[in-house]
Amino acid sequence: MLNSGLVSNDELNTSPDSAAKPASKTMLRVSGLKKHFPIRAGLFGAKTIGFVRAVDGVSFEIGRGETLGLVGESGCGKSTTGRCVLRLIEPDEGEIFLDGTAVHSLKGGVLRELRRDMQIIFQDPHGSLNPRMRIGEIVREPLDVFRVGRARDRASRARELLSIVELPKDAYGRFPHEFSGGQRQRIGIARALALNPKLIVCDEPVSALDVSIQAQVVNLLMKLQSKLMLTYLFIAHDLAVVRHISSRIAVMYLGRIVELADSADIYARPLHPYTLALLSSVPVPDPSVKVKHVPLTGEVPSAANLPGGCRFHPRCPLATDICRESEPELVAVENGHLSACHHWEKVSTFKLDPQND
Repeated sequence: MLNSGLVSNDELNTSPDSAAKPASKTMLRVSGLKKHFPIRAGLFGAKTIGFVRAVDGVSFEIGRGETLGLVGESGCGKSTTGRCVLRLIEPDEGEIFLDGTAVHSLKGGVLRELRRDMQIIFQDPHGSLNPRMRIGEIVREPLDVFRVGRARDRASRARELLSIVELPKDAYGRFPHEFSGGQRQRIGIARALALNPKLIVCDEPVSALDVSIQAQVVNLLMKLQSKLMLTYLFIAHDLAVVRHISSRIAVMYLGRIVELADSADIYARPLHPYTLALLSSVPVPDPSVKVKHVPLTGEVPSAANLPGGCRFHPRCPLATDICRESEPELVAVENGHLSACHHWEKVSTFKLDPQND
């Protein structure tokens, strides 16, 4: 029989009180990651006339059993970052280490073998599942590809996985179109767990789901992490979801991380004006409460034509001449709280505390 390493539903039937705490050992380390997509023109696209700097020098670490939330507006490069980490998209520069193994330098069969340790949960729970395959075949496919155990054992493992993600017993022989969006995402989670991965990249796994279903899926991910010591890179744009599941949060803007800190610190004392603007845009479910919004003017610049200096300065209410001339580095500015802002100490002057009328 396969040694699944999974736990029963009874063992998972306990909701965690908080997001997973950072572990002492680093599971994933990313340094100087870059991915620039060429802009082509001319006959058959033979001429390169520029580049879209989707990921432009991203660095971060994730501890074993930790969740790092990666947030930002659409088009900021967060999904490209996750796919580069998994080598689904080849990065142009940078280093990626998974549990001490240099992922960025691996090729051929060695890289293929390492893929067992790195899995992804896709954003679209419908498009990520083959409509011609039954659910049991979809969940069993990773085991078949890597020829793990005997065929009989793989089928048993697939049924076990479906039980772990709280799907009915008859799901094994049914097709994806017979399930709701939340159930299809649970199938994707089961497939990601099949090979006992060390790292799971969650690429906006709940953005296409109803709010009540989002909570169920996020709670399931947290339970699985608590019992199986999973490590997540959780990509999202919904700050409420990220706050619930993440132990640390990295805020991304136009291909770079502009702030990184513990989840509680980000929400209590943001030290970058972009983070402050994101937090102020979160609606408060109480019509009697008034929240001061941070004004952002102008449009998001193109990643193919980035502004000089700080790339956020055209929209920043704190921008000065130094912001237009010099791009700030992401450095620790307060108790390990990282910020890429020349005027980080002024950010706290903008109050986000709700005020009653």
